[in-house]
Amino acid sequence: MHQLLHFSNPGVGTTRLSVPHDYAKVRQSSDSHHSVRAFEKRKYGKRCMTRIIEEPTSRIASLASAIDSLLASEACFDPRVIQRMIRDAFPDGNWLPRPMCQPGDEGYARHVLHSDAADRYTIVALVWTQGQHSPVHAHHTWCALCVVEGELLEEFFAYDPDGAAAVPAGSACRQVGEGSSGTAGLHLIHRVGNARPGTAISVHIYGVATSEMSSGINHVLPVVETAAA
Repeated sequence: MHQLLHFSNPGVGTTRLSVPHDYAKVRQSSDSHHSVRAFEKRKYGKRCMTRIIEEPTSRIASLASAIDSLLASEACFDPRVIQRMIRDAFPDGNWLPRPMCQPGDEGYARHVLHSDAADRYTIVALVWTQGQHSPVHAHHTWCALCVVEGELLEEFFAYDPDGAAAVPAGSACRQVGEGSSGTAGLHLIHRVGNARPGTAISVHIYGVATSEMSSGINHVLPVVETAAA
């Protein structure tokens, strides 16, 4: 069973933010090996789903621990370091549990993987089907992303101060292990989406509390369309 949180995401309609009740309950009650196995025995009997629950939980915890260490040691850090952390956490591609890989009906889906207890950051899986994309946006906070399944198209934009708008400035295909990162402000203006058949999944880390995700991440900008040659 999932807790579904809906919020308006300009440019793509409604985005689904889901947190499985049972998954969160295990994480909140205890991160110990025995608690997870006890939960699995209650839910599935003798069939323990080690690869689906235990291993991803441990890997997500390891990624969060690495981020905690970075934030504790460096007041100012390069988000590219966190981008590399995501890449290194997925050396063989996507290992996320199936509930965290479900797409949204009206827009790309956001699945929370980890909420920092001190509200410094949130780790999220974004699931994109063909034609789904983000709005053109800068960022209110630091961010990093890495593709873990499929392929995404990242379109870049420059900022036009006269028109207070974004101007197209190229694009890049992001395959598994690739991504981008940026600081708060107008340094990284982009639109991310899936232009190919099939599903793409990317893992993002944002420097905001989970409760602030709907308004604390994207700084949506209008686009100045360039005239065709």
